[in-house]
Amino acid sequence: GVTSITPGKWGLLHYQSGLVIPAEFDAIIPYNDDLFYFNMGAKVNANGFMSGGKWGIMNRKTKTLVLDPDYDFIGAGNSSSGVYAVYKGGNYLYDGYVSMPDKNSKGRWGLVNTNKQSLSGFTFHSIRIDWNAGFLLRDAISFKMSLYDLSGKKITEPIYDTIQSFSSRDAMALARKQGKYGFLHSSGKESIPFIYD
Repeated sequence: GVTSITPGKWGLLHYQSGLVIPAEFDAIIPYNDDLFYFNMGAKVNANGFMSGGKWGIMNRKTKTLVLDPDYDFIGAGNSSSGVYAVYKGGNYLYDGYVSMPDKNSKGRWGLVNTNKQSLSGFTFHSIRIDWNAGFLLRDAISFKMSLYDLSGKKITEPIYDTIQSFSSRDAMALARKQGKYGFLHSSGKESIPFIYD
């Protein structure tokens, strides 16, 4: 994996097969055995953070684009359904370990699929993936959370103050709505009512 960002071009070389991805990229982040995130056009600042350019996803075995380099950053994704959290409209910083928006960034997150379809719009402050349920999206204005499944289908509206991690055993998560606690099922059903302090 990438351990630090230094000026120059990056590529990939598989240590057993000798498969080569030419050193044409300003940054590479290995994602899984088949895919890697890449950046074209980024610059490294004096603090060692890279910013600018555009991010995309490539399949290292077939050397084909999975997601065009159209995004200011790419976050969590589900490669089996081809759904990814992407950031647009702002400056993102990356140093090989840490990624974060620039403090003055006006960008927003959204879900897209590999067919270039926006599944959620770009109105979110953050998106994280929960492999037992789906994507947890926090609205950029209300800061309320909603749930989308792993295929990018909306399950709930953004009405939750918080949603914790879903259990692998029963697919339920502790959540808070209007200051009260209850349990939310990954189907969107409120399994235990939101009436508890």
